[in-house]
Amino acid sequence: MAKHRSHKTSVTQNNSQKQNNNKNSELAQQNRALFVVLHSSDEQKSAKVREQIICTNGGLVHDIAKKFIKRGWVDSKDTFYRDLIQEGYIGLVKAVDSFDCTLGASFSTHATYHIRKYIYQAYYEQRRVVTSRYYDELLYEINKAEKDLFEKLGYLPSVEEIAKERQMSVTKVLEVIDFAQAPVSLNSPVGDSGEASYGDFIEDTSTKTPLEIVISLSLREYLHAMLRALDKQELDVIELRYGIVDGEACKLNAIAEFLNLPYRKVRQLEANALMKLRMLMASEFDEDFVSSVA
Repeated sequence: MAKHRSHKTSVTQNNSQKQNNNKNSELAQQNRALFVVLHSSDEQKSAKVREQIICTNGGLVHDIAKKFIKRGWVDSKDTFYRDLIQEGYIGLVKAVDSFDCTLGASFSTHATYHIRKYIYQAYYEQRRVVTSRYYDELLYEINKAEKDLFEKLGYLPSVEEIAKERQMSVTKVLEVIDFAQAPVSLNSPVGDSGEASYGDFIEDTSTKTPLEIVISLSLREYLHAMLRALDKQELDVIELRYGIVDGEACKLNAIAEFLNLPYRKVRQLEANALMKLRMLMASEFDEDFVSSVA
């Protein structure tokens, strides 16, 4: 009985493979004929043939994109899956434009390369979490082992059983499973009330605290008070040299060119201004503070 069932399954698989081979052969012949027309027609007719080639081979895009669903990398209902389909069609268009039918190569092979390239590139660039393809492959193997063991044992296998099946350590399996956890949005509500979100508990390091703002303003006022002791040329040199006005520091040669002064004169003005500022600081602070600032 088992032999008969196995023989029947084998015959079904062979028939299915023959049908796929016949389908691929027909598609290859159709592509060759279309490309001959594409390269020998006028611009208006070539545009229609080009569109027909893209529509005819659109199944390649969906077949490659579906592998991401089978491996559990994306959900068919997710908008990200549609983005992958769109990127795949861009790769198909690139394949049509770059294919040379005179070389005798198969367009399906040529198109598959470009479609896979664009889909995988979009997957790793646009995915919400930066992932490693190595971990994605391991996750696929673990999911496959879990499915096979479930069909064999009749219950969900443990981590130890999965690790033994894939000849991996339990620690590695747990690491990959933890890596595959879905990302949590910062806008997700926290608590029963839902008034707070995860983002509310993360420090915003890009903004200054009130204390830092007060200190910054105080230092700015003190700096401007000290700069009043400099003469006009010294003040211009210091402001340009250290970017006090616009935040962009300039080199001495650029300052000399901007102020129309000799380079040595600018260096002398900078040295004199810094000496005056140190003397002013020395008159208000102790020597340890002045030496640390200098």
